[in-house]
Amino acid sequence: MRRILRAVLLLVLGQALLGGAAETTKIRIGVEGAYPPFSVVAPDGSLKGFDIDIAKALCAQMNVECSLVQQDFDGMIPALQARKFDAIIASMSITDERKKSVAFSDKYYNSPSRLVVKKGTRVRIKLVNNVPSEPNHGFAIPAYGVAEIVNRGEPKQVEFTADRDGIFPMICQLHPAHVGGQLVVLPEPSGGTSLTPQGPRR
Repeated sequence: MRRILRAVLLLVLGQALLGGAAETTKIRIGVEGAYPPFSVVAPDGSLKGFDIDIAKALCAQMNVECSLVQQDFDGMIPALQARKFDAIIASMSITDERKKSVAFSDKYYNSPSRLVVKKGTRVRIKLVNNVPSEPNHGFAIPAYGVAEIVNRGEPKQVEFTADRDGIFPMICQLHPAHVGGQLVVLPEPSGGTSLTPQGPRR
């Protein structure tokens, strides 16, 4: 992806963590709990997922006691700034705008976009740019000659039939949430399947 989506640990610029683990024995970590398989509430009410495992591993490495605080994703940074918790582990990408208010660690995983398709499949993708700070975004699937600039407020639809089986890179400045929230694969003219893309956040 041209702008690689990155999952990061966000640390609040405050005394709680900057003082060092030696002085800090308890850390509150903001997590979402609604983004499988990275963060989800299990049937027994416990939090599970890759982000949760990362949080627990970091706390064990720092030899500190951590509590997980569940928070909806859109409210993560405001809650961090309000000191509801001390750090965020929630599959969030690094952006220049976010850097103005929070400090990012190094990324702990990459998740480049890929299109997995079977020969003869009819693929239809809706592209929507609803990012207030970005007037346009790029989207491309080079293997199929798809190259689009998506202006804010001007949705586009890409449709093609796969001529071979394969796994193909998607160069996508649009986060999956901005790809219309859906990737529709039509194996037959009369039927279709709607999938909700999952991956690192916008």
